Amino acid sequence: MQSPHTAIDLPWERFSCVSLGFSLEKPDFHRVASAHRRNAFRCLTHLQELGYRRIGFAMLNQINERVNRGYSAAYDTALRVYPELEPVPLFTPDN
Repeated sequence: MQSPHTAIDLPWERFSCVSLGFSLEKPDFHRVASAHRRNAFRCLTHLQELGYRRIGFAMLNQINERVNRGYSAAYDTALRVYPELEPVPLFTPDN
């Protein structure tokens, strides 16, 4: 779904359904999604291994919301796992 936290009210009981990604919030189908948090954490780990210490995070808030805040969660985790990283405030504008 293009917008996060989307809900679709239809008679789903006659269908087999699977949701792609996280933006469809209701109904709660089985879902298939990329490992956004893991992929972002791998990227941050790679940057840390290259010697970067001041890594920023910039992403539209809507995109981060569509993936259950997986990208910003990876950033927060990296700051805890790699204490040598200098925290930079997240930049997640609405537009």
